[in-house]
Amino acid sequence: MFSVRWLWLWILTPIIAVGGWMVYQQRDQFGPPVREAISNAFDNARGGISTITAPTPLPTTNPADHIVRGDNAWTQGAIEQALDEYKAAVSGAPNDERVHSRYTYGLIIEGNYADALSAAEDTVTANPFSADAWAIRALALERNTKYPEAVASALQALSIDPKNVDALAFMSQAYLDAGQPATAEEKSQSSGGGRPEQRGSPLRAGAVQLQFIV
Repeated sequence: MFSVRWLWLWILTPIIAVGGWMVYQQRDQFGPPVREAISNAFDNARGGISTITAPTPLPTTNPADHIVRGDNAWTQGAIEQALDEYKAAVSGAPNDERVHSRYTYGLIIEGNYADALSAAEDTVTANPFSADAWAIRALALERNTKYPEAVASALQALSIDPKNVDALAFMSQAYLDAGQPATAEEKSQSSGGGRPEQRGSPLRAGAVQLQFIV
């Protein structure tokens, strides 16, 4: 039975064969344009992938201005304003222990103990060799009723600086809250008595009208 498909096959086969033979005979002429076209297509595809996988960089914020404004608010006792500035600064200043410490302490003053504990961990990460960093972590732990961990953090601070008044005071508070008033009194006497801000604690130097939370 006659088939149109077979007719087209008989017609096209010689044409394709002749065309292929002509391309082969003139391969030196056809080769460069073909290779160039393939190369251009590859470059365009690669450029498209690069555009997709490399998003436009977001502008970074210089933390210096936030730190200055935060310090000014802190010295004036405007803790909430200082917290806003320090919060904006900490991500851009991961190794600035002082800013992280103040941010942590400010959160504790505001009663935001859960966030304060997270901020305290960042403070230690900023400088794990700082007694003040471990001390503020002890306070954050104590505020979150993690008394054994608070004592351990205070002891770590004292291993770095045996005379750190914050660590001694916060450890005393942890013992007191844990129901061990005798030990708390002993640690309080070791710290020289009185509240940390009354003994010139470097952690809160410059802040006004701040009270140790009991």
